[in-house]
Amino acid sequence: MAGANVLFTVIIILIYNVYTVDSISSANLEAGLDEYINAGLKCHTKNPGLALAIVKDGKVILTKGYGVRDLSTNSPVTDHTLFGIASMSKAFCSTLLVKLLAKHSNMSIYSHIANILPNFKFTTHIRTDNGNIRDLLSHTMGFPPHNLMRLDPNFTRDDIASRSQKVHSVHPFRETYLYNNMMYGLASVVAERIGGKRWEDLIEEELYTPLGMTSSSFMTRVDLTGNVAKGYATDDATGSPVPVNFAINRRWGQMGGSTNIMSNAVDISKWMLFHLSKGRNQAGQQILSENDMETLHKRRNTITAPTLEKYFSRPQVPVSSLEENYALGWKNGVYRGKSY
Repeated sequence: MAGANVLFTVIIILIYNVYTVDSISSANLEAGLDEYINAGLKCHTKNPGLALAIVKDGKVILTKGYGVRDLSTNSPVTDHTLFGIASMSKAFCSTLLVKLLAKHSNMSIYSHIANILPNFKFTTHIRTDNGNIRDLLSHTMGFPPHNLMRLDPNFTRDDIASRSQKVHSVHPFRETYLYNNMMYGLASVVAERIGGKRWEDLIEEELYTPLGMTSSSFMTRVDLTGNVAKGYATDDATGSPVPVNFAINRRWGQMGGSTNIMSNAVDISKWMLFHLSKGRNQAGQQILSENDMETLHKRRNTITAPTLEKYFSRPQVPVSSLEENYALGWKNGVYRGKSY
């Protein structure tokens, strides 16, 4: 058994612009999507279900679930079903850090890690003397990912800083793009140091609560008896989906900002609107300044090798999405001739 090709049973689809909404009714839109998505689920039997969120012009157009969240019970996916959003958690991590930094006049994304974490040193002087928050969030450190470290049964978030000091680089500092979950774990430790609380508590106070994301949780804390999607891997011998022990996800979540967020279609629509409205929640309150939002979305590092882009290119999909740059927890690129 193996198959890391299917990490989750469900996919949250984030649609930032629906060009057909102006010309058809919401009912017709939903009916068309129902037909399209249900047909897709019949073709892709390894994905039991998904959740959909569509926003446009500052409004939620549709949130809906499709398929099932648990193959053993056939419990349906709804727009309130929680599931891990994987590396989209990084956008939460960077947003939290920028929000915390805004409260300190003497700190910014250019603040050095060694000046924030006591007695902290990287393996090279250049990184110790110059490595800053922006470097952690834009993948410029040049360190290998060491992803399997997260499966160490003795590993906790409190170990991230000490282990980060032992990692050796494979690329020069700030000379290339090398995606690194461990550095987002370190960024979570930095956030805890600045905010004085656990990363999960800071996310709840600074983002979930002001945005009204009342159902969202974390891999490290979620109550599995609730409306939570079960994860599956694929048995290589039979091609059948096999349940993944959620203890693996809880351990994965120790990295905090790299993968820990769990959310649903209803809450994630509020998250999308927050970014599309330049830092305001649905009540119109400015949760993060427009300048800070620009800091988050500004292009920082050229993506030198494709990542998820290969799964969203023709012929797999009708229209290719081009990844060009990495911002702070966000990717920049081109889709249908428009930059994002």
